[in-house]
Amino acid sequence: MRLYTSRLWFPVFLICGLFACEQPVDLNIQTPAPKLVVISNFTAQSDLRVRVTSSQPVITSNETAFIYDADVALYQGDLFLQDLTLKNDVQDPYYTTSQFSPVPGLEYTIRVSAPGYASVEGRSSIPEQVDISDLQIVDLSNQLEPKGTLNRLNYKVNLEFADRESERNFYHLTLSQEFLSFELVDGDTIITSRRDRRLQFDPNSGNNLQVIHYDGSILFEDTPFNGRQQTFSLPVEIRYKASREIPGRLVAELRVVTEEYYLFHTSLSRQQQTPDQPYADPVILYNNIKNGHGIFAGYSSSVASVEVR
Repeated sequence: MRLYTSRLWFPVFLICGLFACEQPVDLNIQTPAPKLVVISNFTAQSDLRVRVTSSQPVITSNETAFIYDADVALYQGDLFLQDLTLKNDVQDPYYTTSQFSPVPGLEYTIRVSAPGYASVEGRSSIPEQVDISDLQIVDLSNQLEPKGTLNRLNYKVNLEFADRESERNFYHLTLSQEFLSFELVDGDTIITSRRDRRLQFDPNSGNNLQVIHYDGSILFEDTPFNGRQQTFSLPVEIRYKASREIPGRLVAELRVVTEEYYLFHTSLSRQQQTPDQPYADPVILYNNIKNGHGIFAGYSSSVASVEVR
């Protein structure tokens, strides 16, 4: 019995001795210096806004590190236009122009510097606008769900526009359904408030030329229909409480966006929709901020609406 016990414990002592001899390994992994992160999507007839934050290590808090002491300057090409001022009395601070709106077709440059960071810059312009030529609601149904208190609103949106010839165009389409809250006063319907609900499309319905944005809207390019009249037919299903609100107008916004806008938002959307699994393929965000991170990109916008009835 004693012989069996000594044979059992000898390997255990050996293993413990091996672990005791190990020395910690210095991997000498250095944390990269933080960089400025600049985010700005701008359009005509609107002040240009720039959000400036600091990049952070992957293993850190989720809090956004706003930069409050940056110098943000706007140029038309290399011609200085103005310094942007900080708007920090809001939840998401930003730098903004004063009495200035960018013009389509001109190239703008944003240059940002802050103490302790390398200076960065980005360049972009606003594409020519493409108007929504027709917007219709067809195949409308509005029914109370079985054994429920919600109504199910179904319809199809037909949206038409003319793509420009001889150039590669990129688009961002957003649809919102208006709902009107009401009260019954002495038999009359009194509208008390209005709100818009962004319509959400299935992320799995995208493809190489059509990407569902992380907020449910659609990003696409014109390769399949370049230079031709294009009609989108999009099915919609939305639920609401008919005892409290009624459907109002469907609002469609068609943005013509720069290629850098398209590449940034498609890569961001794919990243947001990638499963959080160890073997999932990584998605690298597109970046047009030299020496930093982020996006500086222009777009033009066409808006149309139609009553849902």
